Amino acid sequence: MNSMNKQKIVRWLIWAIAIVIIVTIGLAWFFYPEPYDFFNEAISNLGGINSETGISNSISSLIMTIGFSLISVISFSIFIDYLVTEELTYRFRKATWTLILSIGAAGIAIPYDHSSLYFLHYIGAFTFVISFGGLDFDCQALRFFRMRKEDKHRGKIHISFDVVFVFIVFAVVILHILTFILDRVGVSIPDYSVPLTQKIVLIVNIIAVFLLDVEDMS
Repeated sequence: MNSMNKQKIVRWLIWAIAIVIIVTIGLAWFFYPEPYDFFNEAISNLGGINSETGISNSISSLIMTIGFSLISVISFSIFIDYLVTEELTYRFRKATWTLILSIGAAGIAIPYDHSSLYFLHYIGAFTFVISFGGLDFDCQALRFFRMRKEDKHRGKIHISFDVVFVFIVFAVVILHILTFILDRVGVSIPDYSVPLTQKIVLIVNIIAVFLLDVEDMS
C-alpha cells in the first residue's frame, strides 16, 4: 500500500474517532435519567453508574463504556499504522499522541464513580482531552507550515485561517490545563470552569479533525 492510501486510511480513522465521540455522547445524553447540566456537569457524569442525584444510569454508562472502548481500539490501530509505516514523515510524534489517546479513552470507558477503579477514569479523561488536543494541534501546525509553502497556490485567506485555528486549538488546550490545575490545587474558580473548558476543547478539536487534509496525516 502506498503512502497516500495509508494517509487516507489514517484520516478516515481519525474522523471515525470524532464521529464515535459525537454519537456516544449524544446517545448517553439522550438516555441520561435526569436533565443534564451542560455547563456544570462533566462529560464523565454521562458514563457514571449513577446520575448526579443518585438515579441508576445503567444505559448511558454502558453506552459510554462501549463507545470509548471503541475509540480506544481505533486510536490504537492508528498508533500501529504510524509505527509501522516508514513513509509517514512525522510518524513517531503522532504515534505517541495516538497511543496516549488510546490509553485515555480506555480510562474514560471506566465509570467515574466506580468503587475501586475511579482514579483510572480521571487519569484517562485528562490524558484523552490533552492528547486529542495535542494531536490536533500538531496536525494543524504542520498543516499551516505545509500550506505556507503552497501560499502561491492557496492564497493568504487560507493561510490566515490556519494561523487562527492553530492558535485556537493551542489556546483552548492550555486554558483547560490551567483550569484543571487551579481546581486541583484549591484555587477558587467558578464550578463550571473545568467541565466547560473540557467541552470547549472537545468541540474545537472535533471541528479541527474534519478540517484536516490527507497530507496532514503524514
